Amino acid sequence: MEEEDYKLLDQYLQDELSGDQKAAFRQRLKEEEPLAAELELRQQMHTYLRTKAQQPDLETAMKNLGGTYFSPVEKAAKIVPLARRRLYVGLSIAAAIALVLLVWNPFDSGNLYNAYAQHPPLALVEKGDALALAQQAEAAYGEKDYKTAYGLLNELTDLSSENIQLQLALGISALETGRTTKARQLFEELAEGNSALRNYGRWYLALSYLKTEEFAQAKAELQKLDDSDPALYDKATQLLEEL
Repeated sequence: MEEEDYKLLDQYLQDELSGDQKAAFRQRLKEEEPLAAELELRQQMHTYLRTKAQQPDLETAMKNLGGTYFSPVEKAAKIVPLARRRLYVGLSIAAAIALVLLVWNPFDSGNLYNAYAQHPPLALVEKGDALALAQQAEAAYGEKDYKTAYGLLNELTDLSSENIQLQLALGISALETGRTTKARQLFEELAEGNSALRNYGRWYLALSYLKTEEFAQAKAELQKLDDSDPALYDKATQLLEEL
């Protein structure tokens, strides 16, 4: 793909193309598989970041819902009828499940790195001999077993070296297993390229410095992010304010 194609992708996603330009671009998507794949990857990443960005609002909504259902209606000393107690228990369980599904964040520890290192899901598309290996890697990565994922993803790079999503996941697995130098090398390659994940390469390069408490370097990398991915740019801006 050419540099102009990446600019068109950004313009398309941000609704900056005219009607005729959109029609021409959509026709190209039907005819050019690499361009369509690049667009799909960007859309997946945008969706993931928007979902993460909405979590605080969801949490507030669920707390309000909890207040509606769980506010004390009876005096403390009054015995609540069995049927009503069962209703409260049922509502409590339902609200708890909803909170877990919508807003649970296992990294909410107050640590900046853990707060921002919310890794995107991995969905590799492999064929033939690489298919079983890719499925194992996806499973390990999804379970946050980054040690196992790192080994499997390393094997996959020998079979599919041009897969940028694989490269990002390998970098994340390296970072989470203390292989900081390797992680930064992979993120730097992404950041300096022209793929859909170039901003994510820069973002994770910044996070690698955040993890090692090299805050000046983290800020420098964050300031290099452009606004072609609004959700990621907003996260970077928020992190810069906290630093």
